[in-house]
Amino acid sequence: MAKTITRLRNAGLQAPVCVGVHGVFAHGAEEALRAAGAARIVTCNTIEHPTNAIDLSSRLTGAVKDLLLELADAGPTWEDDDENHEHSGKARGPAFH
Repeated sequence: MAKTITRLRNAGLQAPVCVGVHGVFAHGAEEALRAAGAARIVTCNTIEHPTNAIDLSSRLTGAVKDLLLELADAGPTWEDDDENHEHSGKARGPAFH
């Protein structure tokens, strides 16, 4: 991305805004983007970072709520996936299908 910024700037274009989904940068990458001439670096708030500017909280909480309601409606099924424990009487844990 830093090379692209440099090419854009060398072509006489305005400094670009760099947008990333998650604020995960390799060592020195954010600094390289700034040094190349990025006007701004923007990421979603899915991972906390100083570049977070796109708030996905309401979309994520709504999606998680919908998933939990769907799972609650389906109900858990208890399965024993190990034949050696079929008659142990121990619950193996929920498997949602």
